[in-house]
Amino acid sequence: MWCRNCNIETNDTICPVCSETTVEDIPIEIYWCVHCKTPIIQNVTQADKGICPLCGEIIKYLSADLRPVFPEERLLLELLLDKEPNEFIKKSVWAANSRYYIDGKSIAISSKTFQLADADSLSNKIS
Repeated sequence: MWCRNCNIETNDTICPVCSETTVEDIPIEIYWCVHCKTPIIQNVTQADKGICPLCGEIIKYLSADLRPVFPEERLLLELLLDKEPNEFIKKSVWAANSRYYIDGKSIAISSKTFQLADADSLSNKIS
């Protein structure tokens, strides 16, 4: 169990420190390993947090939530960033809110960019 108020782990449904109701899941954080070129999910209470379990190198914090970017969205992202189609095909591309991570490097793109995009112009770039 996890107390969101005190940020502590407990076995009780009520926090022994603040008496708030606890939740079942322990929060996670997502890191990036430059060496392995992969996101690493770790619990906030993990003893070896910040170390890649695959290679043992130090990893950098990315986000508390991350989702994969599938090929269609990746292609749209490439076009919106004025890149060549499939330029990111061999890269690891992930997203969290309005931020994209391409091989661990952060790029912020506002939702307005997507809303104002000219579909005909984008379509012509891939024809």
